[in-house]
Amino acid sequence: MTTIYHDRLQALRGVLSAQQLDGVVIWRGDMFQGEEVRACDERLAMISGFTGSAGYALILQDKAFVLSDGRYHLQMAQQIDNDIFQWRDSAPSAITDILSEQASSADGLTLGYDAQTTTLAAARRLPKQAGDTPITWRPLAENPLDSLWHDRPSVMRDKAYLLANDITGQSSSDKLATLQATLADNHQDGIIISATDCVNWLFNIRGNDLANTPFHLCFAYIPATGTPHLIEGDYDNLPSKSWQDFCASLPSGHYSIDAQTLPMALYEGLQRDGVTFTEQACPLYLPKACKNAAELDGFAKAHLQDAIAVCSFWHWLEACDDITSYHETDLVEKLQSYRASSDGYLCDSFDTIMGSGENGAIIHYRALKNADSLIQNNTLLLIDSGAHYKTGTTDITRTFIIGAPDDEMTTAYSAVLAGHIALAKTRFPIGTNGTALDAICRAPLWARGLDYAHGTGHGVGHILSVHEGPSHISKRPSPALAAGMVLSNEPGYYEAGKWGIRLENLIAIEAVQDGFLAPQTLTFVPFESRLIDTSLLDADALQWLNDYHHSVYDLVSPHLSADMASWLAGKCAPLS
Repeated sequence: MTTIYHDRLQALRGVLSAQQLDGVVIWRGDMFQGEEVRACDERLAMISGFTGSAGYALILQDKAFVLSDGRYHLQMAQQIDNDIFQWRDSAPSAITDILSEQASSADGLTLGYDAQTTTLAAARRLPKQAGDTPITWRPLAENPLDSLWHDRPSVMRDKAYLLANDITGQSSSDKLATLQATLADNHQDGIIISATDCVNWLFNIRGNDLANTPFHLCFAYIPATGTPHLIEGDYDNLPSKSWQDFCASLPSGHYSIDAQTLPMALYEGLQRDGVTFTEQACPLYLPKACKNAAELDGFAKAHLQDAIAVCSFWHWLEACDDITSYHETDLVEKLQSYRASSDGYLCDSFDTIMGSGENGAIIHYRALKNADSLIQNNTLLLIDSGAHYKTGTTDITRTFIIGAPDDEMTTAYSAVLAGHIALAKTRFPIGTNGTALDAICRAPLWARGLDYAHGTGHGVGHILSVHEGPSHISKRPSPALAAGMVLSNEPGYYEAGKWGIRLENLIAIEAVQDGFLAPQTLTFVPFESRLIDTSLLDADALQWLNDYHHSVYDLVSPHLSADMASWLAGKCAPLS
């Protein structure tokens, strides 16, 4: 059966032939390299139907592949037409392995990539050989899909707006002075900041260019002395240039760039005599990640507002006597309505994951209107959601029971909760990275032969991206955790075809004694006592849980009606 994706693939292959290309790689991303992209930049979804937030397609003349990581394997299996695409895990060697399987021409392969959406580092990682067959990669000034995308959504842009200093805790002029002093000390004439979140943080600006991330999409050029300006930006207090004009006008000198985020198109445009570079990670990543007192206070205020909204939704969910007549997207809208009624709500921080039954086993499942499921009885309902408020950002996952649980559900839920608590109450020395904490969190699940195919924790920006570097908690190595960082604590377990469990709070890393750090929990919503087998929690874990629930009730109940406060008291009742 011919599908829209079959037709698009054939049309793309015609364009590639006309450009004398044997294939092309299509990234899920845009020039600004953020996790969320505008509808006009969703090229991977346009060509393949896969809507995950990470991955890429490799299109050859006779075969086509879609690749993403373990979070999206079930989603790829559901969304991708296996008659025209193969899906693979996006391991580092995946593209090399595929090309080695396909290579047969002694003359080599010529493959293209979009120079605007491919970073300098990504371009360098593209394989040069496939077995004995040499590969030539050609940077393309225009993405070959764009000429075929006749109903492509329009590009929406808005001006940036400024956050007050009492929200950010530091003025943009102070941040800029520190950065320019560093440039002078390093004998650099300037820096090109190609990480959009860092630009927004530096100038204390935010924007409405994306639905769920309050970014103003832009880059920035900061000279060691003089006035900085935005690249592709629009803000009344700073001059701005297009990226093409910036490349043409940059004076001779020595500049700092970050190969991980700088688009290849900009790098190529800057290549000329008299311009040299030092490649290094953006120096703003760490100070941005280590929140100051005002930012942490803002997180606390945002989490109180969020707890009120989520508890109100949960109360409604349990009071609803016909919940199985609702679809998943109905509940997404209901939860959003509670958040939107909160003072200071800006937008959701990502598309809510509302997975009933087997959909909960799809780690980044997204319910779509008219293509989603009814809420199922006697199974689990996984809800991963969050919001940006005027003072901070939230991200919370809770797993609810609709109807009656079985022993398999309560055992798995309790193991996940035990892992969550193990991380929440640990202390660790300064210099510890997330790999050690990841193992601490997984240990209670491993003891029962359980595991999960995603990280345990990601950094969270302050009214920026809900997923933020440089540190994280996972099996992958990362920089050491530091005081002021805000991360998630979200172990899980997933039974394909049945249900999924994930339990997520945000935590702030704080100094607790000389040389040691510990997580401080920011999220205050109860866990589901009907799914907890207390025999699977040790005494310390049970004490932590009861103390946590006591704090939830004390913090949230004064802001609820008498009826809801009474309901919350039941949810927070001590367990023994």
